[in-house]
Amino acid sequence: MYDAISIGGATKDIFLILPTKYIKSIKSIYIGVPEDRKIDIEGIKEYTGGSATNVSATLSAFGKKVMVVTRIGNDDYGRFIKEDLKRRNIALKAFKSEETAFSIILVIGNEMSILTYRKAESSWNLSENDIKVRTKSVYLGPLPKDSNSTVETAISIAKKNNALLVWNPGSSQIEAGLKSNLEYVKSASIICMNDYEAKRFVGKKTPIENAITLSKYAQIAIVTLGKKGSIIAANNKLYIAGTYPAQPINIVGAGDAFCSGFMNAILDKRPIEEAISLGSYNAASVVSHHGAKEGIVNEYPKRLVNIKVRTI
Repeated sequence: MYDAISIGGATKDIFLILPTKYIKSIKSIYIGVPEDRKIDIEGIKEYTGGSATNVSATLSAFGKKVMVVTRIGNDDYGRFIKEDLKRRNIALKAFKSEETAFSIILVIGNEMSILTYRKAESSWNLSENDIKVRTKSVYLGPLPKDSNSTVETAISIAKKNNALLVWNPGSSQIEAGLKSNLEYVKSASIICMNDYEAKRFVGKKTPIENAITLSKYAQIAIVTLGKKGSIIAANNKLYIAGTYPAQPINIVGAGDAFCSGFMNAILDKRPIEEAISLGSYNAASVVSHHGAKEGIVNEYPKRLVNIKVRTI
């Protein structure tokens, strides 16, 4: 019996640290660098990424028995992922792919841009025959377009195991919107997304409106707001949470860190205030390190994060 299985992407993340003196300009929309010349970088760091592996790393850090279900190639990047998961005591069920997905993260000071190659994630169609496990929870991470069969498989596994189902929709599901995914949302114990995704998916103007709307269908709705905190709607209550102090240098894996910390606390049957606090604590630590897993915590915070609660 697993405590959790995580279905979704696995990547190799390569961080290239660029010196600021070479940057012509950096904005929220673009990075400008000199053309037609070589640029000396200050460093390179390599980590594993992908939502399924990130979430599993948090749960494993808390001593849970977990398994990642993903697609990777028989290449150096795929072997890199296998070795990292083994080191973290995470079981792996990997389906063959032509190549392993990877990301190049350009880091300039405290800013970064992410270039992602998703070849391994171009097709996801898994059936229950592909994933025969007993588990207490299922995490379903972002999937590519035309992956409804895998979503349905995850829902079915959760129902048959009477398991917690945590869903973080992918960009194709986000763009399709709430109406097209309504039955999937109704099956979710917890649905997680950031503010931008929630606006696209639900269509309301504010994160509070979007969280409340999602909570009409899923049991718990989480909308993360980055450094502004998070909004959680559950049990006819709205939780407006702040953040823990952090010195952010990284955005990769922050949402996964919050969602997995929250999920871990729910599996531990902790109150929702503690779940929010662990999610916030984990995210604050992750954004203070390069890589999506390097800052993952393995204990609950000593104090709760600031939370305001009101009845919906």
